[in-house]
Amino acid sequence: HNKNVMLKKINFLDELLDKAELGGGAYHHERLAKRGKMPVRAAVEKAGSFDIDKIAVASNGIELDTAPEGYVRIHDSNHHLWSKTRIGIAKTDGQFDVIWESGLIEPDPFPEGYQ
Repeated sequence: HNKNVMLKKINFLDELLDKAELGGGAYHHERLAKRGKMPVRAAVEKAGSFDIDKIAVASNGIELDTAPEGYVRIHDSNHHLWSKTRIGIAKTDGQFDVIWESGLIEPDPFPEGYQ
């Protein structure tokens, strides 16, 4: 019973996140739908709760290899994503040939001097 209730709440959360992301237009929604929902959903599932404090603790170190950009990890203290930087050459079909890729870069959402 608790598992079914939790799944219903997670599905509701997915719907809310979908609606929140629609404001940026079709491209924005398509690009960010997975990226925005996946870490939140993973944290809620790990916490087994919708309690914000439990979700914050549970989100530490969550790793996802199904994000649109590939492998990402949630930072333990600032809850932003560790991700990679890529350099590519645009192709005529709208895709890219990646010619260089960094390792995971630690997120720094508040760099020194940021206002």
